Amino acid sequence: MTDQARRFPVGLTIAVAISLSILIGLGAWQLQRLAWKEGLLARVEALQATPAQSASAALERMAAGADLDFARISIECPGLASAPYLQL
Repeated sequence: MTDQARRFPVGLTIAVAISLSILIGLGAWQLQRLAWKEGLLARVEALQATPAQSASAALERMAAGADLDFARISIECPGLASAPYLQL
């Protein structure tokens, strides 16, 4: 065998080490994202169980700086009952 055939593949080893470190970093990021996503889904489920609030109350809360993500809001439109419409 020649020296060329027995030489350790340093470039390939470095490429594998870099690729492995990138994949480990991506795996850790996915686990952090999983914890964030589970918290977000739990929050949405809890907010789905709350009763809907009026639009004016929601606007007041928003003006006060409250968080309105995933808020249930009900809107009444009294003029809609007398509006002309076409039923198909």
